[in-house]
Amino acid sequence: VLGNRVGLRAEGIELRTVASLHVERAGIFGVDFDLPADVEVTDLAVDGIALDDYRQEPAENGRSRLRVAFRDRLLGAATVRVQGRSRLQVPEDENQELALAVPLIRMRGATHLKGYVGIHVEPALDRREISRTDLTPLDATARAAIEPAGLPDAGTPLPLVYRFEHREGDIALELGLKRKAPLITARVLTTVTLEPNLSKVEPLLSYNVTFRGERYFRFRAPLGGDLPTRLKLADTSMELNGPAEEVKPEGAPDDWVPSHGIWTVRLPAPRTGRIDIQLVLKDAEEKTLGSGEQRVTPLPTFVPVQADKTTLPNTVHFVAVRRDA
Repeated sequence: VLGNRVGLRAEGIELRTVASLHVERAGIFGVDFDLPADVEVTDLAVDGIALDDYRQEPAENGRSRLRVAFRDRLLGAATVRVQGRSRLQVPEDENQELALAVPLIRMRGATHLKGYVGIHVEPALDRREISRTDLTPLDATARAAIEPAGLPDAGTPLPLVYRFEHREGDIALELGLKRKAPLITARVLTTVTLEPNLSKVEPLLSYNVTFRGERYFRFRAPLGGDLPTRLKLADTSMELNGPAEEVKPEGAPDDWVPSHGIWTVRLPAPRTGRIDIQLVLKDAEEKTLGSGEQRVTPLPTFVPVQADKTTLPNTVHFVAVRRDA
């Protein structure tokens, strides 16, 4: 019985293979495995008999052979566990697909073979099946012939997305892989503090980024008054650029003038997870209120936008108003 578990991440492949051997009549002093040439065996263990040595050497058709030698003749049952890894570099461009021949370890000279293949794929990757040979899909609830060891935890769980079973044969699987574009959501909390001689506005743009890191964040804000000269970032490690004026809409009158601009915030490096961008508006003094007087203070809105300058979908806005005692 042979089981392969393969984990696909954008920057590398992890393999876990287990072979459950049952030898009758004449014994054997070792077993050979067939594997892709670019697979590096990182660890190997044997249960049920003492391991003498193992080595990986070139074989035909651009593959390699893993030779496992036992100290004594095996007659009965034993288990061989193999760990390996291989290179993988999915293109950065989310529109470019990589065709990958999934590395699978096979056992040489086995008869009455039953096999299992489980494929795990990083959530940041889109995948599609291009072709497969001698592999039969296995229902998600069906019991596998054998379960290889789990994959190492690299901080991001790898969901199990394909399950197959097989018998003897030249098993093969080819997948198409692409990086997903970053998924960005946002919420905006604008806090206004009312004081006798000014209104303090403190906008916080809170983004959440999944699938892959993002470095640039954009928002739309009014150009009126002196807002562009008063606007800064609280975090000095970030860089604020802008404003870039809105493009004149088609059919707009000749005397049209832009009322809003687009600012871009540049982070030191791409990031995922929660990213808070605290904007700072330099205080602008207003008329001090006397008893019974009132004033109207326009509240600027800060709207997260995408690279094409369209509004970021599903953005939620909150406004909190505080009064200076």
